[in-house]
Amino acid sequence: RYPTAIPYFTWREDGDLAATAVASQPNDTLCGVDQEFILSGRPLFRRLSTMAPDASAAKLARRFATRDDALYAEMVGQRNPDAALLTRLEPREFDALRQAFAGRDDAQALISDIAASAEIYRLQSSDPVRSNTLRSALMKRNFMRCLSRVQADGSTSRVLFRMGAFHVGRGRNPLGLFDLGNLASELAQSRGSTSLHLLVIAAGGRVNRWFPFAPDDAAKHAAYNAAEELGAVGARPLLEAADATASTSWLLFPLSPLRTQPALRRSGGELFDHLVFGYDAVIVVPEAQAATLYDDPVR
Repeated sequence: RYPTAIPYFTWREDGDLAATAVASQPNDTLCGVDQEFILSGRPLFRRLSTMAPDASAAKLARRFATRDDALYAEMVGQRNPDAALLTRLEPREFDALRQAFAGRDDAQALISDIAASAEIYRLQSSDPVRSNTLRSALMKRNFMRCLSRVQADGSTSRVLFRMGAFHVGRGRNPLGLFDLGNLASELAQSRGSTSLHLLVIAAGGRVNRWFPFAPDDAAKHAAYNAAEELGAVGARPLLEAADATASTSWLLFPLSPLRTQPALRRSGGELFDHLVFGYDAVIVVPEAQAATLYDDPVR
């Protein structure tokens, strides 16, 4: 009913990856740490209505869901992503929800998650620095909450992250934040362990950029400009090196040896110098294929 509500797992390949991970390690825990997605309000408010302590609270939650339905239709019809409900909700509206669901801890937790996400989205246009800072802090809290729960059960503390390049490197990320990857590195060191940071990038190919507000289906197979996309993470020297090899295979570039060669490292520019310390190695895939939406035929 809500095929765009969960980002990344709208794509068949990512869903298959998650399913394979769960099937191969059934005792492991799979956690999501990001904010609630901008298009997830419709199922979330309906879920909230099932937690209602009385009919009045249930009616209020369903009213939010109905309002989100209408705005979703507006977003699709007008190709306007700013129509989404999470960009429009005000703090007073969340206060009304908290009051209506008083005494229900599960509902209060969900309301808090939606409220935090709404603030992050609302600030993206007016104060992007604060928006990104709030998002980073939320992701850290969500991760630590999940980690604490797993360790309390006596499970292993080994963790695998799969996220975008801005989030899982050591040190400051391109937005100037000490993000989740830096937290993981510091946690590992404080426990006498280590962390391995691996960046996987594509040198070209196709990418699926489709959302319900996209003008047409061409966004599902858009050309991928690697130099433009990856300039912010300092990967251009590696793309140039991969191109020089003319290899059709995946290439592995260890970065740690460059940390003792400042002249060579800095010859790639400031961003590349930063990348060398943020990641231990980079894999360059010559050509990427666009991910496939569940509703679309496999190409």
